[in-house]
Amino acid sequence: MLEYAGSQRSGLQANRAEGLALVSVLRSIDWILLAGVATSSDFPVVKAVQSAYGGGASDGFVAKFTGFTAAPALSADHTSLSFSYQTGAGNPPAQEIKISSAGASVSFTASTAGGSWLSVAPPSAGTPATLSVAVNPAGLAAGAYQGAVALSVGSAPALSIPVNLTVSS
Repeated sequence: MLEYAGSQRSGLQANRAEGLALVSVLRSIDWILLAGVATSSDFPVVKAVQSAYGGGASDGFVAKFTGFTAAPALSADHTSLSFSYQTGAGNPPAQEIKISSAGASVSFTASTAGGSWLSVAPPSAGTPATLSVAVNPAGLAAGAYQGAVALSVGSAPALSIPVNLTVSS
């Protein structure tokens, strides 16, 4: 929503933005300020300080946009997970990640990246939730493997938790 814009020149002529400011409080965007130069005579104004063209080759403008809803933030009780596996032994036990959000419950999807040795369940949930992360190192050679559990809200990535697996012989 455009809250105010000041200038009398815009529309059909060349207009350009010169600066942008995102004003945020507590990790959400509360408003956006856009400043620039207008050389058009029909720039739309709302709550303008100067509501009529004052002469000259151009006018400056400042526009304030409000009404943004920030994407919900997810948080996890782990910043990374590590697994160790000795060849010939049983699979390491699964590890849990507790997922939460501030305020209302947030629906999310969980997936893995890095290889078929890594899995997460359930594939979707709502906060608060507990995810089970498991590794299946069968067939992997000795070495270090990296992957991640990726959480998304809608189509937007929300959180990635690195997962390390060390396989020794």
